[in-house]
Parts: sequence; C-alpha cells; structure tokens
Amino acid sequence: MSVPPRTPQAHTPASGPTSDPSPQPSAKPWEHAKSGEGSASDPLAARFVESLSYDTRLYDADIRGSIAHAGMLESVGLITTSDLDAIVRGLAEIKSEIESAGIARWSGWKVELEDVHMCIEAALIAKIGDAGRRLHTGRSRNDQVALDLRLWLRDAAGSIVGELDALRNALASLAAAQGTIVLPGYTHLQRAQPITLGAELAAWDTMFARDRNLLDRLCAQNSSECPIGSGALAGSTLPLDRSATAAALGFDAPSPSSIDATASRDEALDFLYGLSRTAMHLSRLAEQWVLYCTTEFGFLRLDERFTTGSSMMPQKRNPDMLELIRGRCGGVYGHLTALLTICKGLPIGYNRDLQEDKRHVFAAYDTVADCLRMAARIVASARFDQDSIREAGGGLDRGHLDATILAEQLVVGGVPFRTAHQVVGALVQLCDSSGRNSLSELAPQELVAALKSRGLTWPAIDASRVIAALGAENAVLAYRSAGHAGLTRGGYQDVFQPRGEAAPRKPSPRSAPRGESGSLASTPPPPPPPPPPAEPAAAFIKGPPPPTSIAAQQSETRASEARPATPILRKGRVRAAAVDAPAAPEPATQLFADDDPAGGTTVSKFNQKLIETYVAIGRTLDDLPYTEDFLHLCEAAGAAEAGMGEQAVFRRLQNIRKAGKLPPIGRAPSRPPRLSESEEEWLTSAIIESVGSLGQRDQLPFTPRFELLLNRFNQATGRSLDPHDLWRVIAKLAK
Repeated sequence: MSVPPRTPQAHTPASGPTSDPSPQPSAKPWEHAKSGEGSASDPLAARFVESLSYDTRLYDADIRGSIAHAGMLESVGLITTSDLDAIVRGLAEIKSEIESAGIARWSGWKVELEDVHMCIEAALIAKIGDAGRRLHTGRSRNDQVALDLRLWLRDAAGSIVGELDALRNALASLAAAQGTIVLPGYTHLQRAQPITLGAELAAWDTMFARDRNLLDRLCAQNSSECPIGSGALAGSTLPLDRSATAAALGFDAPSPSSIDATASRDEALDFLYGLSRTAMHLSRLAEQWVLYCTTEFGFLRLDERFTTGSSMMPQKRNPDMLELIRGRCGGVYGHLTALLTICKGLPIGYNRDLQEDKRHVFAAYDTVADCLRMAARIVASARFDQDSIREAGGGLDRGHLDATILAEQLVVGGVPFRTAHQVVGALVQLCDSSGRNSLSELAPQELVAALKSRGLTWPAIDASRVIAALGAENAVLAYRSAGHAGLTRGGYQDVFQPRGEAAPRKPSPRSAPRGESGSLASTPPPPPPPPPPAEPAAAFIKGPPPPTSIAAQQSETRASEARPATPILRKGRVRAAAVDAPAAPEPATQLFADDDPAGGTTVSKFNQKLIETYVAIGRTLDDLPYTEDFLHLCEAAGAAEAGMGEQAVFRRLQNIRKAGKLPPIGRAPSRPPRLSESEEEWLTSAIIESVGSLGQRDQLPFTPRFELLLNRFNQATGRSLDPHDLWRVIAKLAK
C-alpha cells in the first residue's frame, strides 16, 4: 500500500452573488434538495468536508466493491447485462488511468466531490453515461466506505504479517549466526542470570509471533461480515442479494445489522490495537539495542547505514533509526486513542465523525510498516561483539549471575530452597567482602563451611565439582526446563530449529480477493520433544570426573546442538532465513539409497513413489505447486509419514529432476497469465531481491517469502493472482 498523496487542488467554485436570480443546481450530485451550489459554494466548507487528501488509497477497494455490487444488481435484474459490461469496462479503465498517471496525478480527483467514491463515480458517469448513474442503486456512501475500509484493512493486515515474517526471519538468521554467545540477562536493569543471545532473540521472535497471529485473526474477522447493501442506515426495499455480493468479495456472509454495519468502526479499532502492540514490541527492541550500543555496554555494533553522525562531534555514531522506532510508537498509540475518542460519543447510526477514521488508520499503518522494514534491516546487519560482552562491566561473571544455579544444585542435594537461598546469599556476601566477582572463585571448603554453619551436612557432595560447574558460560549448559535461556535442548534452538513440516495445506482458492491473507494463516506447531532426563547430580555428586574443561564441554554442546543458518519452520511452514544459506538435509529419507547427492543408480522407495505419482498426474513440475494435484502427490507418496511438507517434497522433486531421474512428462493445462513489460520488470527485480537471481527461483515456493512476494505483486500491479498463477509466471520468466 502506498502512502496516499495529498490531492492536487481542485477547481475552486465561484463564490459571491450571481446575476442569475434563479436557483442554481448543486455542484454535488447528492445535494439536489438544496438551492444553489450548497457547500460547494464556500471554498472553506468544500475543503473542510473533503477526505480526498487522504482517502485516495482506497481506489482499488472501491473499484472492487463497485464491480461486485454491479454484478449483484445485474443478477437480480436491477440493471441490464449491457449496463454491467459498461460499468466493469469503465471501472477497469479508471483503475488503469489512476495507476498509469500515479495516484496523486490522476485528473479525476476533484475536491468539490469530497472523496474517492464520488470522484470515481463521476469519472465513470462521464465515460459511460446512464449506466454509471445506475451503479449507486441500493447503496449509500455509508455502506460503501464501510466496505472499502474492510477490504483495505484485510489487505493491510496481510501486508503487516509479511513484514513481521521478514523481521522474524532476520532474528532467526542472527540467532543462527551468533546465538551461542553468552551474555548477562537483566531484571530491573540489574544483572540477573546468564543467557544466550539466541534466547534473547527467541524472546523477541515470540512477541512478534503473537503480533502476527493477532493480525492473522483480524484478517479472518474482516472477511466474516460484508456491510455493502446496508444502505445509509436501514437497508433497502430493493431485492438486493447481499449474500451474493458478500461471496463475490470473499466475505462469509452479509452483516446482520444494517445500522451497526454503517455506524461502527470496531474493525479499524482492532487493527489499530494490533499495530499499537506491534509498535510497542518494536519500541522495546529498539530501547534494548540502544542500550547495547552504548560504550558502557558495548555489546552490539550496528551497520553504518543505520547510524548517524553529529553536526558537532566527529566521533559519534548515533543509533537514530532505533531511537526513531522507539519514538514513533507514541504516535501509533495516539491514533488508537484518537479513534476511540471519536467513537465514544457517537449516537447510533452513521455520523460524519467517522470520516476521520482513515486519517488515523492510514497514518498508523504507514508508521508501523516503515518501522518493521527498518527493524528487519537493522537486525539483519547487526553484529554482537563476544569479546566486549565478556569484558563489559568488569567481566561476564561479575554480579554473581550463577547464584541461582548454585542454589538449585543444593536443592537437588536435598536442601530446602529457602535454606539454599540463605546459604548462597551468605556466600555472595563473602565474595563481595573479599573482592571476588563470581561464586566460581570460592574454594570448595568455603562452600562446605557455609553449609555446616547452618547445621547442614551433605556427605555426597563433591564441592570441587560444584565450584567447577559455576560461572556464566557453564551455567547456560545447565538449564533444562522447557523454554530455557541456555544452550541445551529445550532452549532457543527449539524456537528456531526445523521440527518437520506440517501436512500440506490446500491451495488458496483462485477467487480469493487480492491481499487476503488466508494463505498466511498458521497451523499449530507439533509439540516439542520432551527434554532429556535430568541428570543434575552429575555436576556435584561424587563419581567419575567431569570433562577436562568446561570450555571443551561447551564446544561439544555447541557443535552438536547449534542451529545451522538454514530456512526455519514457523507454525508448520518453512520460513526462509534473511540471508540465504545451503538447505538443511531433508528429514526422514535420503535422496538416493546410496546417499550420493549427485545421483545414484538406486532410487529410494519414497522417491520411486514420488516419480510414479508424478507420472500418473501428468503435469509439468513447474505447473504443480499450489494445486490439488500437488496435494494428491504429497499424500500418495506418504510425505506426512516421511516428515516432509510441501516445500521439502517440491525440492525433492527438483533434486530428482537434476539427477536425471524424473521423466520429462506432462503439459500445463493452460498458459500462465500474461504480464506487461513493466510488470515483468517489477517481478524480476523483486525475485532477485528475495533470492538473489532468477536462477534461484526454486527456493521460493511454499515459503513466507513467496507469500510476501505474491502480496506485494498484487498490491503493486492491481492484479489478483493466486499462488499457482504467480509461480507459473515466475517459472516462465526464468526460462
């Protein structure tokens, strides 16, 4: 969605007395009950009531709604088929004119017509005459704007979902690259416990995942009830088929109350709340990273593109982009509060106050979309400095970050937690009074003495092993509870690491309206695997000696458990990392029985079943994605049993083809949609931006990158391509 330009100044109607004493017709076609030119005769009044300076971005939704409304009118006999053909043709021409000229420069915007709806209608009447005058049959601007706003909100929520996915991809890539770095975790901005960088990134990811799910739900809600046909207030005496219009526009049903449908803006309030919560999470991330960039912390270095200098101090690298993300959150809150305030005093029925809703909805959307894009770029290019983290604040262990670890070790040995808390508290005091920064600097006999001072004996303790297991970098190896902040299984790697794809989903219906994000809806992830059985006594009960060094133990854990920088799963579907990396090994089955990645003579049973089903279907590989035939192929080959989803199956077929094992069979049942030269240029550029080159296009299907590309392409071109059609266009471009 583009930022709506301010409408060029319209022709100002003449004002002042006229020499003709007879009443003059109103310049506004809805003010015929008034004498003279009505509100159009006063330039201030004309400017005061207009919304054209900000609502032109609704043009696409308005045209879609009008076409669906006209189709319904023709189906019930209120207009003729020739009227419908003229309306559809005329609206298509207007849409093309707007997009060719640019929204701000279309000559049809006239302030005296007040808004996008009446400007488009006036242009249509100028083109096709009476057929255009019949379009408004059975509707009012009240239900028309309610419909347009819902259609726009549906598209906008889907767009924000795409931006959130991009940010989460960047977080996942950073976790893959640097997630094993150990840093202090804070509560009350005081050092608390050691955590991994991956765990902190997983926390941000979890927040943004909730925002994504909320906006997904809002998309669904905005597809439930269709307001068009409600009229100004009370509906219509005409035989309108509101259910048909609702279905044509992708809604579940017509709105049950004509009064409420035109008088409420709950869907806009919900959207603003979703944006506000997203902005709040962005602001918190920005604040945290602003602190990390300071010399006092020194944890983080931002890319030079995302810092600014000082007009006076030559050395400065200010994190201004992060500060602006933080600062703009308040403006988004203000838009939510403003619309709540607008709505709070309205009597039932439509009131012109509601015209102001779009100022706030559009401004908040633009702000949050920009902040998400900027945050994704910052995260994708950020680098944490492990050496600085270890040295900052007097050292990583300064502040006794391992105190809770020691207390819990005592608990495992049978000491009540409150008693263990007291013992460790006394040991912290001992370290502070003796100038020691970490409990790991204690001597074993000091631990035994602290226990004995409280009448505790612990014959099974090996105090030396207890002390050796302390320290921040050892503590992150000891965490065991699900969702922990350490390095072992159950921590951040479970948030980001692939866990096998969900069963293939049905392709999006071809009739889905542009911008609908149903295809982005998430399915619940499979439950995480149970954590390994606890072995707490290994660290401090007498027995075999520990590894030669904690560093060796940590290195072994990192090598075996660190997540590779590969595409990751979110809610059962693959999300591509922001920086492409080699694909992870496919789960459950090998490509070839002899495990030769270049191809072998013996094909696995799974691959053989894929090939057999592919041949039976008889469609080209480039024509299969996002079709019922592809779902059938996945099911027949046993993809779910093999732990493979749509993306994994598609890549498997590509690898089989590259190995020369896939028969060159099948034809596409139809040609892909034809694009204009400008559309092809836009799409080619977007593909290269997403995956690096047209030759890498096969990385796109069944990933959020593809869904984001589909949404952006349809928004940029005004088309309504479904995933299958867009993929066929991409495959054709690459050839």
